[in-house]
Amino acid sequence: MTDNWTLRRVSVLADDRATPLLHDVDAEFHAGQITLIIGANGAGKSTLLETIAGLRKPASGDIRLGGQALWLPKRRQPLNREALLRFGISMQQSESQWFASNVREEFVYSLKPYGAYDESEKDRKIHGALEAAGLAPDLLERDPWTLSGGQQRRLALACLLACEPDWLLLDEPTAGLDAGGRAILCELLRTYRSQGRGVIVVTHDLDTFLPLADDVLVVEGGIVRAATTNERTMRESPRDMALRLTNSKQDGNTARQTEIHNRKVIQETGAAAGNQCTRPAWQRPHTFDPRAVVLAYLLMSTILLLQDSLLQLTLSAIVVAAAVAPFWPLFRHWLPVIRGYAILSAVLILIGGLSFEPFSLEWGRVETTAIRLLQLMFVMVLGMPILGLMTPLRLQRALDQTFGWLSKLKVPVGSLTLLVTLIFRFIPLLMREWGRFGKLARARGKETTASGGIPVKRIHRMLMPYLRAMLRLAEEMSGALEARGFDRPRGNPVYGFKLKPGRADAWLLAAAIGCCSILYFIGGLL
Repeated sequence: MTDNWTLRRVSVLADDRATPLLHDVDAEFHAGQITLIIGANGAGKSTLLETIAGLRKPASGDIRLGGQALWLPKRRQPLNREALLRFGISMQQSESQWFASNVREEFVYSLKPYGAYDESEKDRKIHGALEAAGLAPDLLERDPWTLSGGQQRRLALACLLACEPDWLLLDEPTAGLDAGGRAILCELLRTYRSQGRGVIVVTHDLDTFLPLADDVLVVEGGIVRAATTNERTMRESPRDMALRLTNSKQDGNTARQTEIHNRKVIQETGAAAGNQCTRPAWQRPHTFDPRAVVLAYLLMSTILLLQDSLLQLTLSAIVVAAAVAPFWPLFRHWLPVIRGYAILSAVLILIGGLSFEPFSLEWGRVETTAIRLLQLMFVMVLGMPILGLMTPLRLQRALDQTFGWLSKLKVPVGSLTLLVTLIFRFIPLLMREWGRFGKLARARGKETTASGGIPVKRIHRMLMPYLRAMLRLAEEMSGALEARGFDRPRGNPVYGFKLKPGRADAWLLAAAIGCCSILYFIGGLL
């Protein structure tokens, strides 16, 4: 019999380390059973599944598969590889993000963490998984991106089955499947259960899965509670059970108790009651006029580029650190980028300082290279919080209001402002997609690095599918813009609102001028 999963007082925080996503989860998932995780959109269902799979590191608590801890503290590679190899996870949209050029190579990629197999053993596992998922063997040489949505969903499941894990963790597995695909999936899950293995399913498709379920967990606002199925619940229709389990039929007293409990959870996690997601005014995207933000950035960037000695750049580092400190929540997720740039800079400085006739390290060259690279790094760091201080719409409105008069001179201001806005909108999208591909690479490659980390040896496999995904998103965005008429000439624009500089903008510019003054006068004395 396969071991059970146990979670004890597991809490998970969002990337800003302030917003709770899951709070004090106590749950057990039994082998030989099918457990459903249900709840409203955004309740935390997928977060719970990813936490079980080691794709999100808990802020506190313990996760175990039998006697094996999933997380090993004080280790360079903190995830327990033995535990990772005992389950497979299929995430939302995993059916459209592939790493290989054909279906056979996708199977090989999934099987690789499980050790060396001879070709006959690989073929046996691959063909068995294809048959179980209802896919034809002639698909093996096809590019997975050319398969239909339903075929890709089945392929994602087949890649898990080929590895023969003890547990299947499935997130919305019926999305994109027709009735035949659902029937095959249900039969497969019954077989898995009969073999003493376990299945955890995150789903909204209660009509399909409730007749199979042995246990049901309900997630509400990051709080998880069990609702074990019994004779009474099995007589209910899927819709009635869903309504009951998600408290849609609560009386007033029960609803009030739930609200009080949720507020207590928020207070215990250090966030203000009813206001846990808010930030100080200067960190919100609607506080500053984008024109003030850009002007402050240009002023400080100019003075930073004028610093031409290591002593002056030391002072610059202090000033930049003080300038970005108030915007730390908007800045912290860029730390891996800064670390990568610092490592690359150190290598370039070393190479730039080498002299081969005779072989030596010349300090003059080292200093010159270091100054140029540090200038660029400080300018880059200073600009990193900017994306969080304005929305693309406010940026577009600022550009339209500032340069709209040029349209009378036949300058395509509208097209240019739209281009700038799309660039700003696309940068967070690029980061979000990279993070999603990173999760897929860790889930399928069974990497033992901390969540968020991707070994360098795996990056080359991600680049091509990542570029494909971004091109697909760009094509979808192009179609959406065309459908909204952006490819046709427009008359005079009608604005829903206009930007007006305020007191916050004056303070921001005053702070920028103060920093520039410090760098100009004190830097000149160094």
